[in-house]
Amino acid sequence: MIQTTAIERFTGKAAGYHHAKQMSVPSDTQSLGQPLTKRMNLEFPMGPDIIYLRSPSNLAYGSVQVLDWNIDRNDGVWGRGQEVKVEVEFRSHIQAVLDCAKVDLILENEGEVGIEILATQVIRIDIQVYIPVRDELPSYRLQAEDLELETSDAYISGEFTATRSAKFVTSNGFIEATVKLITDRTINEGAHTTLLMQTSNGYVRRYPSYHLFAFTFPSRYIHSHLSLVSRNTTGGRYEVDALTSNGAVDIAYIVAPLGSTLIHNSRTTNARANVSLHPAYEGSFRFQCSHDLPLIDHRDTEDPVGHSSRRCLSLVDNGFIGEVHRGGNGDDANGVVAIKTSNALALLCLREHMQCALL
Repeated sequence: MIQTTAIERFTGKAAGYHHAKQMSVPSDTQSLGQPLTKRMNLEFPMGPDIIYLRSPSNLAYGSVQVLDWNIDRNDGVWGRGQEVKVEVEFRSHIQAVLDCAKVDLILENEGEVGIEILATQVIRIDIQVYIPVRDELPSYRLQAEDLELETSDAYISGEFTATRSAKFVTSNGFIEATVKLITDRTINEGAHTTLLMQTSNGYVRRYPSYHLFAFTFPSRYIHSHLSLVSRNTTGGRYEVDALTSNGAVDIAYIVAPLGSTLIHNSRTTNARANVSLHPAYEGSFRFQCSHDLPLIDHRDTEDPVGHSSRRCLSLVDNGFIGEVHRGGNGDDANGVVAIKTSNALALLCLREHMQCALL
């Protein structure tokens, strides 16, 4: 589920998310009864690489759901699965506001379809976009090779899968996302699968898939569950950036393939920065913080290969620089983790994230 403001953009063929902006209702309408409604339907052929939502003003608020579907609807109109269907419902206590509100398709660029929301006064709009599911595609909340979500003064939340790149950018808001990054040699061709999560004045919290925690967060943050997956079973190259200011960064990797390479960068100011690495991680790490010495939880974990090899840890510069690997001399440990913060604690956990007491 994604909560945003006026502009929303995503790429991919099969997707599902929820978009909404919280906005107070004018006082002269709060005492009225049930709002009036107006419904509109749009459709366009399946096939564009990019579908985006646009509103020239900040008057429209409400929700947007983009859903996979592969079954007939009760009305019997949606059974062929060749068209993208858009259902729009406007809500207002004033009939004149409904009369002026409308939604149009934008066909400006090849391979792109836009849904434009037009309103002259504050109005609630609920949109459902139904995208046909092809038989060979698994069903994810939102899946794409390249996935991009951008907004401002609002938060982004949902479950996402990307096979090449994912980008979530907002300001003055948080991001809550369960993200799965998949490396496929037929798609990536040796390049990194990348993820960027960026906000300002926000709180960053990232966890890999499958586990969701109940924590109390500040009002602005990025919270994500992250799984690294290789369709080739082992290996894979991943690059992850978590960037914010004046907000904490909490990141944990729950799933990671053996022999994979992770390049990770966490950066914030005036707030703590925590990273929990999967036991399969091998490589270096570096802290840059101005408050205290960094904390490192390096109690040994089970060998992910099952060979009972112990994890080797070396530290220099009072623990600000280090390296971790299993067996050998670590020459094949190519991962790099950088953690930067100021005026707050920095923590690196080298155990299963469920065992990290400070996360």
